[in-house]
Amino acid sequence: MKVIIKKQGLAGLLFIIGALHLLIVQRSTKPNLQSQIALVQNEFLDKAPTKIVILGERTSGVSYATQVLQNAFGKAASSHRHIFRHELLDHSELNEISGRTDILWIMVVRSPCEWAEAMIHLQKERCIENNLLLNKQLAPSACDELLPEEYYSTSWDDWMETDDFSGDVIVASKSNQPSKYRDMFEMRLQKLVLMKQIMQVIPRHVKILRLHEFERNPDVFVTDLVKEYKLKLTRKYKPYPASDKVHSTLCLDNVKWKEAQARIDWKVEGYFGFHSLDCHLCHGDQNDDPSKKDDISSPSIIYLLGERNSGTTFVSNTLAEAFDPPNTIGSSAEKFSSDIPVLLHKHMFRHDLLNATELAEIKERPDILWVMVVRPPCDWAEGMYRKPYHLCPPNDPKKCGPDADPNEKVWMNQNTMIGVPLGEFFASMEWKDWAESVPFMRSVKEDNKQNKAEVSISKPSPHNYTYPNVFALRSRKLQIMQQVIHAMPRNVKLVRLKEVESDPERFIQDLAKEFNMKIKDDYKVQQPSKVAHSTVCLTTPEWEASQRFVDWELDGQFGFSPFDCRRCYGYEKSKRLYDRIQDSKKVKAILKDDATGDNNDGMRAKTKKAKPGS
Repeated sequence: MKVIIKKQGLAGLLFIIGALHLLIVQRSTKPNLQSQIALVQNEFLDKAPTKIVILGERTSGVSYATQVLQNAFGKAASSHRHIFRHELLDHSELNEISGRTDILWIMVVRSPCEWAEAMIHLQKERCIENNLLLNKQLAPSACDELLPEEYYSTSWDDWMETDDFSGDVIVASKSNQPSKYRDMFEMRLQKLVLMKQIMQVIPRHVKILRLHEFERNPDVFVTDLVKEYKLKLTRKYKPYPASDKVHSTLCLDNVKWKEAQARIDWKVEGYFGFHSLDCHLCHGDQNDDPSKKDDISSPSIIYLLGERNSGTTFVSNTLAEAFDPPNTIGSSAEKFSSDIPVLLHKHMFRHDLLNATELAEIKERPDILWVMVVRPPCDWAEGMYRKPYHLCPPNDPKKCGPDADPNEKVWMNQNTMIGVPLGEFFASMEWKDWAESVPFMRSVKEDNKQNKAEVSISKPSPHNYTYPNVFALRSRKLQIMQQVIHAMPRNVKLVRLKEVESDPERFIQDLAKEFNMKIKDDYKVQQPSKVAHSTVCLTTPEWEASQRFVDWELDGQFGFSPFDCRRCYGYEKSKRLYDRIQDSKKVKAILKDDATGDNNDGMRAKTKKAKPGS
């Protein structure tokens, strides 16, 4: 029986959750993200929002986001006044917010260390301006003394300025409350938890905007809003180009990096799409102070990891334009994947986690940079539904398991999914993996380059290759990737597919900077992909299945939250598998044309939006 929670009860419930969360944070223990998932479906949100309110902390990109969204949606979009308050929202405030079903909240966030450095810069600017206003004859350098080198651990005061009194006011400031925090990251945590309260009380009317992704291709975000909320674009709207002030990787020294890692609440950050690798301790001599230089050697080889349908082929091709692949075992799509120590293949064809011996082998390879490609869980799972690579055929079970012939490979049979609804695939259809049940043999040239030898790119578990559903498969692969991250945290780059699609050139330059790697001499600048994957719309039953079966605590450590699975207004009937496949073929044709049609400058054509399910 479906239980309908009244608005008053919903607000009260989430107020209690928020208050308990803050109490937990103040006691310096980590909250269990799994217990805070917004599973409650607000039955009162039967109409799409008509107003956009943009909310975020200073230096997070609120002004830029507002400019773009006002260009797209006109007066319907406006920024929220800066919120100055020390306490969370109370019951009555949450109740009022839950009743504003006309509002779509855009939560603008920036990765924590980049945000912190920008806040420090802003504080210095304020100091200099105040000195000028007071006619103090102080050199600008005097303001540096007010912010000591250990500013990550220094107490922090919030403040209000004239600019803070413009914009909408849905959440009131409390100027009579304390403005001092233990450090700047405690202030950030307080603001994020407040935003999270809003997200939980009206979950369907919230969209997270991460500056790092948005500034690379704003139009992708705008297109998703139109698709999800039926918002109407202004007649004058033209797709925004990438920002001319895209922020590159910020390199921290050892002192700052360790201090940041100790003070940032990464579980809460994961709710907004950030993970511990978003604060960068770069390789090489990027600091002039000898005491802060890092003597760790830079990697020289790139190996790629990522599950099927995560975008590994696109990322591999992007990498190959700039760096020499370590080998060419297998197909051309696996330039950076085959012959990986222990893991053997980019898709990690194994059921068991890495053991101590295997992890020790990985730790002995500081020359390897592990590039891990991830995609939001529901977008990825829909891709596995549409392209079920290596799924054991239910009508021919003898093709999998210890008695199966490895030479009879199981590639992809989309007919396997005929008659299986997407919601059932999410929740209850077993995923039996052929590549985990038998040796996945590939031919490789030997040293003399004449003869070929057969090698296995999988580590089969003949009696253990079944998962209760596709999300359990995802969790296992994320666990393996997490093992590598813990073993070699300095040699891992976590990559979200959308970021690389939007700006492959920035991805390459950031990679070279962070890991001190040399780009090819004949390298040519890369342009955005012709295809930018848009939101995958889910029906309510499909969405509910994802909320139940995705391991959100684990996904949170890779920068994904329940808000990355989306329901769209007007999308009540699930799209047919046939239509999903046809759209996918169109996308494949576009990408194939892109691969063969690059001009002499290596330029890619203007980005297009992939249709749902592509």
